[in-house]
Amino acid sequence: MLSTIVLTFPLIKAGFGFVYGLFIEKEIDLPQLKKDEPANFNILILGIGGGTHDGPNLTDTIILAHINQKENSVSMLSLPRDMWSPSQTAKINAAYAFGEEKGDKGIEQATTAVEEITGQEIAYTIVVDFKAFTEFIDHLDGITIGVERSFYDPQYPITGKEDDPCGHEEEELEELATAASQLEAFPCRYKAISFEKGEQEMNGEMALEYVRSRHGTNGEGSDFARSRRQQKVIEAIRNKMLSLGFILNPVKIYGALDIISSNINTDVPQDKYDDFIKLAGKMQNAKTRSAVINAEGEGENELLVAPFNLQEFGGQWVLVPRIGNENFEEIHEFTKCFFEGDNCVVTEKGVATPTPKPTRTQSR
Repeated sequence: MLSTIVLTFPLIKAGFGFVYGLFIEKEIDLPQLKKDEPANFNILILGIGGGTHDGPNLTDTIILAHINQKENSVSMLSLPRDMWSPSQTAKINAAYAFGEEKGDKGIEQATTAVEEITGQEIAYTIVVDFKAFTEFIDHLDGITIGVERSFYDPQYPITGKEDDPCGHEEEELEELATAASQLEAFPCRYKAISFEKGEQEMNGEMALEYVRSRHGTNGEGSDFARSRRQQKVIEAIRNKMLSLGFILNPVKIYGALDIISSNINTDVPQDKYDDFIKLAGKMQNAKTRSAVINAEGEGENELLVAPFNLQEFGGQWVLVPRIGNENFEEIHEFTKCFFEGDNCVVTEKGVATPTPKPTRTQSR
């Protein structure tokens, strides 16, 4: 599901000329973990607000994708943005922003933070902003999402209204900024959105609302629920791209280039773009798996907890490994297990890989 969209983005940024690489006999030259075996490598996908959004370089989406060409599979692992990153002494969602403040070091800093937490080497990173996301989906004439459960969010932020005083005097603003309910303090900054269970056709703006919603009812208000919705949208984009024959459609590729060429940041070398598009073509029918690193009480893969004492973290609400702050051993183990395609189960004692029960032979 992820393979087509992720592996196509570098091509779009480069331009249509690299489609030529599809029609020449050339071996795919991408990172190899073992000699003479097809490429297995990891791609980090980051989603940012960009533009005039509040905290434009904070990462709303953090997904580590494992591309396994030999097994023709893609595994997606989502990390919650509130995870504490020791190397950044901040939440992981700030790593890219910190790096950009230093001068185009965002990819490097975000990569370091995610490698520290997952124990995985990252070959490439792709950063997409909200503008590219919405316009790209509109370019596909929308996508179809299977909404798992209905939810209502009364506090979805309206773009451009982040600092609207909503009629308050200037002297009131500082006190209201710390009010328990920002919706009550600044009602003009938000709108209500809702989604019904079942298949829905979504344009770019609706899909963005679906993945960004943070105050949804019916269990959809957590960062973990958002991560699952993000993975569903990636699947829907992939399905629509395949239905359009996107990879071999020059009109669609040219249109996509016009939309997102200035709204994507990546460290994929230009001489690898044709390799990516050829690999995307080969992996159109890839098996896909997805998982979310969860906190206590959020379901499976509960490897994180919210620490009781927040002074160490500047008073911020954060998530740390359940076995101790800065100890990512369990997360490393789970990530490795998940990327290798095993049935990984998180228990109270650690990460386990249950072995199949032996088949009983009937006695005669």
